[in-house]
Amino acid sequence: MIMNPSLACGNWLCLKEDIDTLRAVGAEMFHIDVMDGHYVPNLCFPIDVVRAVRAYCDTSLEVHLMVDDPAAYIEPMQKAGADMLSFHMNATRFPISLLRRIRGLGMQAGIALNPTTAHSEVEAVLPYADFVNVMGVEPGFPGQSMLLLQTVKHLSFLNKMRAENQYGYRLMVDGGVDTENAAACIAAGADILVAGALAIYGQADSLANCAKRFMRLEKPK
Repeated sequence: MIMNPSLACGNWLCLKEDIDTLRAVGAEMFHIDVMDGHYVPNLCFPIDVVRAVRAYCDTSLEVHLMVDDPAAYIEPMQKAGADMLSFHMNATRFPISLLRRIRGLGMQAGIALNPTTAHSEVEAVLPYADFVNVMGVEPGFPGQSMLLLQTVKHLSFLNKMRAENQYGYRLMVDGGVDTENAAACIAAGADILVAGALAIYGQADSLANCAKRFMRLEKPK
């Protein structure tokens, strides 16, 4: 399991210090949320933050677009240094075209599924995805409890499709992940877990110790 710390859940005044701490304990990627205030009623990191983090470190940057017009962000995100880029299924009528554009620019292409996304809407795009971002909560706000039943159903379906069709995409869970439900997500096929407000940030222990413990989580026997 790969821990993917969500930078938006930390103290924005200490972003550099959090990045240093997480890299020191072995974080392999960082999750950067981009919200436009329209697709979700909240604002989060602009492209300039992606550019600044890329200039500061060479850790893989996984950017999650929660925006109304994901097509407008693809080239700018590539230029800013994103390595992985995902958008929501219901934010575009042309998801396959966008996935191809992302791949064509050298980034890994991802599709994000809300808890209510129907499986029938997803099957056609899976051959074009490098990863699938399974939302454990309704998008837009940190600190929500995971909708575990819907999350595991999505993961089980996607894991089955991956095995039956020999697809190469990775499965990521984003939202509401904590040390208890993480085990169920891993058992259902998750490869990457976004670690946010309920997992490593804002806990009684230090960020470093929380991240170390989280990285030791394994698939249940």
